[in-house]
Formats: sequence, C-alpha cells, structure tokens
Amino acid sequence: STPMPADRTSTPAPFFVANAAETSAETLVVHDKFTQGVVARVAVPGPSHVERAIAAATNAADDMRRLPPHRRRAALQRCAG
Repeated sequence: STPMPADRTSTPAPFFVANAAETSAETLVVHDKFTQGVVARVAVPGPSHVERAIAAATNAADDMRRLPPHRRRAALQRCAG
C-alpha cells in the first residue's frame, strides 16, 4: 500500500484504481470546515481513471459475488480504512 505523507498538505494524496495508487495533474485542496485551514491535498481522477475504475469493478463483480458476505464486508472495511 502507498503510505500517506506525514504532511498531507504538501504532496497530494493518491486515489486508487484497481488496487493501485495513482495521481493526476489536477488536485483538490481540502479545508477543515471549522477553521478553514488546509488539511490535505488530494489528486483528482480524470475521465480515463474513472473508466478504468468502472472496468476493474465490473471485472471483479463475479469474484466478489462468490465471496461469503463476511468476506465481502472485511474487504470493503479494508478499503474504507
């Protein structure tokens, strides 16, 4: 897995496509809603990233469907962090 930089405001956090960390030229600055301070910068996926993510999810659907519910839950919880 790709470690998150200690300073989340300097290097954009990646997004994931098919279990691989990726970045893009476009970034989004995330602000704390109470202090308005910058808390992170994140890479923003483009249309090609979204298309590949949809294709990967479609390809994984049959395998996920065959997993027992508790294993699917565990996999989704790992993704959610």
